[in-house]
Amino acid sequence: MFQTEYCPNRTALIEGEEYLFFAGTAYLGMPACEEFKNYVWEGITKYGVNYGTSRTSTLGLAIYEQGEKQIAEYMNCEAVLTLSSGYLAGQLAIHWLTSQYPDYQVLYSPNTHPAVKMPTDKTLPLADNFEKWTEKMIENISQSSNEGFIVVTDSVASLKGKTHNFDWVKNLPINKKIWLFIDDSHGIGVIGKHGKGVLTLLPEIPKNVELIVLASFGKALGMPTGCIFTCKEVIESMKDVGFFRGASPTLPAYLYAFGKSAHLYQQKHADLMENCQYFVEKLVENKVNHLFTYEANYPIFYVLEHKLHEFLLARKILIPSFAYPNKDSPLITRIVLNALHSKADLDKTIEEIVAFAQKISKN
Repeated sequence: MFQTEYCPNRTALIEGEEYLFFAGTAYLGMPACEEFKNYVWEGITKYGVNYGTSRTSTLGLAIYEQGEKQIAEYMNCEAVLTLSSGYLAGQLAIHWLTSQYPDYQVLYSPNTHPAVKMPTDKTLPLADNFEKWTEKMIENISQSSNEGFIVVTDSVASLKGKTHNFDWVKNLPINKKIWLFIDDSHGIGVIGKHGKGVLTLLPEIPKNVELIVLASFGKALGMPTGCIFTCKEVIESMKDVGFFRGASPTLPAYLYAFGKSAHLYQQKHADLMENCQYFVEKLVENKVNHLFTYEANYPIFYVLEHKLHEFLLARKILIPSFAYPNKDSPLITRIVLNALHSKADLDKTIEEIVAFAQKISKN
C-alpha cells in the first residue's frame, strides 16, 4: 500500500512522484472541485467545522431539515434522512426493518455490503449470480408460507462494474408483503437520469412492495453523508431509533454545499459519461477491450489480467489491485475513471494497455 500527503484527483503524488490515478470511488471528482470546496468553506464559516450533538437535542440547526428537503427534491423522492455515513444509514435502515418486521424473512442478494446486513446475520444468498438469484428469490417468496419478506440488494456490483437491471421487480408475487431495500451507494451520482441513481431507473413498484433506498454520498457526491430515501411515515419512525437519536449528525457545511451544487453534479456527471464513452471507444479501437469486463456508461473496468497493475505502476499509472473481501480472497484489479481525467490521461493509459497486450501475447 502506498501513502500520500495530498488528496488524489486525476493524479496522486507518491514519494514526490506524480502518478496518473485510476482508483477510489470519487467518480465525479468532487473532492478536488474548487467550486464545491468553496461552498463547503462557506458552510464551515456559517455552521462551524462540526455539530457534535444529537439531532434530537433541545436546539437544532435548521440546515438539517432544509438540506434534507433539498436532497429529496433533487432526487424526486418523498422524504430523506441524513446520517454521518452510508454505513450508519445502512445499519439504521436494516435494524428498523428487522425490528419492525421480526417475522419477515430476509433475502440478501450476492455480495451484499456489510452496511446493509445485520452484523450477526450469516444468511447466504440463494445464488452467487445476480440474475439467478432474482429467479430463486422470486420462487422462494412464491412458495414460502411466510407472509412477509425483506429483499436486500444493491444497484451496482461495484467491484466488477456491473449495474443491475430491476425489471424483475414487476414479477414479485403480489400476495405477499415485501420490503425492497436497495443500496445505491455506487450508483448515486453515476447511474440513472443525470446521475440521480437507481430511483430514476426502477419500474413501477407493485402496490404490495414498499421501497427503501440507501446511498452513501461519500463516493460520487463527495459528502461524508449517508442518506435513506423512503416515505415520510417511515422516516419519522426511523428518527426514534437509537442509531439516529444517539449519533452525531452529518456535517452541516456539506448540506449547505449540496444546496448550491446541483449544477456541479450534473456537469461532472456529463464529464464522467464522456470519459467513459471515450475510454470504451479507445479500448475497442485498439482491440484491447477483451482484457476487461465493463459497461459503456459505468466508470469501473474490471481487469482480467492482474499483472496489468504492476505493468502500469512501473509507468507511473496507479490502478487498484487488492484481495477482497478478505486478505485470502482473490485479487480485484480495476481501472476507475473519474470526471477529472483528461483525454490525454486516457490516451496515455490506453497506449500502455496496448503495450501490455502486445507483451503478454508474445509470452
